[in-house]
Amino acid sequence: MITDTLGILNLRRSSCVVLLALLLVACRDGERRFSPTFFVERVPSDSLYSVGRADLPGLHQQGTPSASVTLNDDTRRALTPSLPSRLTFAAKLPPQSALDFSLAVATIAKPERWAPILFRVAINDGSGEETAFRETVRLAERNQWLDRTLDLSAWSDKEVQIVFEITIDGSGDSTDPVYPLWGNPVLYSGQNRRERPSIILISVDCLRPDHMGLYGYERNTTPRLDAFSSDGAVFTAASSASSWTLPAHMSMLTGLTPSFHAVTRERKLAPSVAYLPQLLSQAGYEVDGVVSGAYLSPNFGFEPGFHNYRVLPSSPAEQTVAQALHLLQRARGRDFFLFLHVIDPHWRYLPPEDFVERYGPRPPDLDALLNRVIERAPPSSPQDVERLKNLYDGEIAYVDQEVGRLLDWLEAQELYESSLIIVTSDHGEAFYEHEHWQHSETLYQEMIRVPLIVKWPVEWPGRPQPLRVHTPVSLVDLFPTILESAGLPPPRTQGKSLTRYRQPSEPSKEEATISEVIWWSPEPAGKKVSIRSRNLKYIATFQGETNDDLTIGKMVREELYDLTVDPEEKNNLETSGPMEAFRKQLHAHLEEARRFRNDQETGGAVVIDETVRERLRALGYLQ
Repeated sequence: MITDTLGILNLRRSSCVVLLALLLVACRDGERRFSPTFFVERVPSDSLYSVGRADLPGLHQQGTPSASVTLNDDTRRALTPSLPSRLTFAAKLPPQSALDFSLAVATIAKPERWAPILFRVAINDGSGEETAFRETVRLAERNQWLDRTLDLSAWSDKEVQIVFEITIDGSGDSTDPVYPLWGNPVLYSGQNRRERPSIILISVDCLRPDHMGLYGYERNTTPRLDAFSSDGAVFTAASSASSWTLPAHMSMLTGLTPSFHAVTRERKLAPSVAYLPQLLSQAGYEVDGVVSGAYLSPNFGFEPGFHNYRVLPSSPAEQTVAQALHLLQRARGRDFFLFLHVIDPHWRYLPPEDFVERYGPRPPDLDALLNRVIERAPPSSPQDVERLKNLYDGEIAYVDQEVGRLLDWLEAQELYESSLIIVTSDHGEAFYEHEHWQHSETLYQEMIRVPLIVKWPVEWPGRPQPLRVHTPVSLVDLFPTILESAGLPPPRTQGKSLTRYRQPSEPSKEEATISEVIWWSPEPAGKKVSIRSRNLKYIATFQGETNDDLTIGKMVREELYDLTVDPEEKNNLETSGPMEAFRKQLHAHLEEARRFRNDQETGGAVVIDETVRERLRALGYLQ
């Protein structure tokens, strides 16, 4: 049981007091559970999406007490008091109590004169206020988060007041305003016993299952993931909801196909649509994300609900995994959800030196070969395709090594068995099958078939033996699967929980899986929708000038393939009988999406700054 009493909250003034009574002890089977306290969540906020440094003056003028604040691609949920300020929380401290938090002082421009800012944490157990932490942030440390951990075990089991104070250190002054921040302060117990599984969702960008050993690939590209797959369920017919990064990941985190969640390059997710990180953080999970792709940045609205959300643009997997391990280490003593995204298999295919020639010699003119892909030029010979696949496989082997390092850490921390761990990809990658490179613009199997491995927590009754599931599933199924594992009822979703596959016997009823892609350039605009029912796959293509992304003009082409006998989708059965049934499904899907969106608010507009624009250019998305 947790009881909150919120007293005075007025951060429009320079000195503020927040009174919060916290009962942190819950019981089950005679054992004590000490739920962590996320102080930011005890303070209301009107800010849904993160703000950058340029937005902080307006935030302070409005008296906003908390927000998600991004500094150098690192977003934290933060207390945003004015200067000077004093925040007081009343709490009963648990055994082996500790406090994790971050410090930051943000500036709009480099001040000509800098007054160092003093951060102080004090504890008052009734015998007087005692300083437990103090640190001065100086000019060289501005505009970055500084992680700190404070041992409060000396006050364990006591009723105390925790004071967060910020003042100017000494008599100095600044010519320009500064904005001090407390990043995600969390009170927790070193004795806390987790009652819910930790959840880790790993997405490897552009990863094709037919380039992995566990899916039958002849090359030894994924030895760590091959071994990992023996601990869970391997889904052999999993499809992404889209063929490019932005809508595909948003579908994972909402349980909705793109026509429903409506997120595009121009529009963020509507605040009325249920979003997985927000649901988990509201339920008491520490929710952290480490991503390495520009389309997953806060500019496109992925950060709501995350306590920590770090964007490492185009960073190698070694750095991305290192940041993830740092956050996992800080999440000790509490339930956590980690979203990890690595981008290495994405064009340009340039693995680390140890992996460049692992599957073939270095191409003689590497730059020309890579540019052929981005320029959409056909291969000059079959050797071009093979050379690119060699490099691509090197990237996969490198990622496999680094994901294995994370799995090893979980094992060493005795977290592996008790965790729900999901490994997948946002989409595949084309090597000029159907005359396309890379991804997006089509919905053929090389684009939307993705790997999916699910390792269930061992505490769950009836944990399955390692198995392979051949029933078609969609990545929208991850949303209800994760919520169910956390003990939360899912809101409206198009997905079905994958927990129904924990046992070897598969359900007889199969749901149709739907994938979609929209493009605005090259003109004219277009939209494709694919529907897969058992082994039949239907693709409808729309084209036109209309801005209605649910249809985009008129239908210009239909395709139908039997994947059992034609897995490469070369023989279009467009004149066959099932076409009419698929047309009805398509019409029903688009009409239901229209009704769903009519009931939602409008998502905020995407604003792309020059930094993000340059990162998109580096990935080949912009010219």
